[in-house]
Amino acid sequence: MKNKITLSFLCLLFIIINFSAQSISNNNNNSYNAGFRELNLDDNSRPLQIALVYPTSAKHPMARIGDNEYIIGESVIYDAKISDKNFPLVIFSHGLNGSWDNHVWLAAALSKRGFIVAMPNHPGTTLQDMDPQLARNMLARPEDIRRTISYLLETKQFSDHIDANNISIIGHSYGGWTAVEAIGGKSSAKIFKKECRKYPIMLACDVFNEQMKGLDERSDFLKLDKDMKDPRIKRAVILDIGFGRMFIPSSLSEIKIPVLVYSAGPFVERIPAKLETGYLTKYLPSKTTKHISLNKATHYSFMAICRNNAIELFQKDRPDQVPTCQFDTNERANIHIQLIDQISNFLVK
Repeated sequence: MKNKITLSFLCLLFIIINFSAQSISNNNNNSYNAGFRELNLDDNSRPLQIALVYPTSAKHPMARIGDNEYIIGESVIYDAKISDKNFPLVIFSHGLNGSWDNHVWLAAALSKRGFIVAMPNHPGTTLQDMDPQLARNMLARPEDIRRTISYLLETKQFSDHIDANNISIIGHSYGGWTAVEAIGGKSSAKIFKKECRKYPIMLACDVFNEQMKGLDERSDFLKLDKDMKDPRIKRAVILDIGFGRMFIPSSLSEIKIPVLVYSAGPFVERIPAKLETGYLTKYLPSKTTKHISLNKATHYSFMAICRNNAIELFQKDRPDQVPTCQFDTNERANIHIQLIDQISNFLVK
């Protein structure tokens, strides 16, 4: 009887210790509030608008960013003081016709866990600035990433708070292509045209053909095999990539840093994960690559949560944007929770 009581006591003690440890861990997940600043980088190159979301101990005044009649934004503190610590830096690259607003949900969550997140809007392919002429220069996107990192590391106001040896990149869709370029992937217009003849269903093929229409085959815009690798980037997260089949296989095989790759389910026929993400994971080194398939997610699940009446509003005002909020209306919040945990854990390993 005495042994049974002792065993029961030890079991109870073990449960209490684990519960306490779990509580501490959960509390540490959100040790900060989200500070926010808008930066404008104009260094005689193309101007960049950058959203910076970062850890702060300030508590007020709270304001909303990324909110509109279609999507739900986040609460941040404008121009708050950055907490005094060297934090990992994460650069986020948005998709075609997107912007940082679409992904502030992830940036805010990461900032509360101790990451500084910089999100440049790519001129020519961002919602606020869709310019076909600028869009032709695809390699300007990974160059935007390099410029953003350099600016933050060379500006004392920010560099004092950044761990320069812990820099990661996250990219969604076209931003996924941008991220792979920034870690050493090299593209080929010749390869992509061949792939598009085989798989014309891919939306990326139409986008590429439209933006390169009328160019001479010798155009510099079609010379995509330039090395855009930024060795300062130590990890990458790719969210349901677009333009995946543009990469030269050998360049993917030579990427040595850890890469976490996500693919969505089969909801958006023209952005097929099997053709896009499948190509990427086939050639990335298996030892340093982790692939997670989110079968309940659509290509747009990696964007902000839609409001309850968003589909109705899109049908009325912007019917081309209806797919942004279709299929996963009741799943997106749970998908985001999963992504926040998995990505933040991956970035600190």
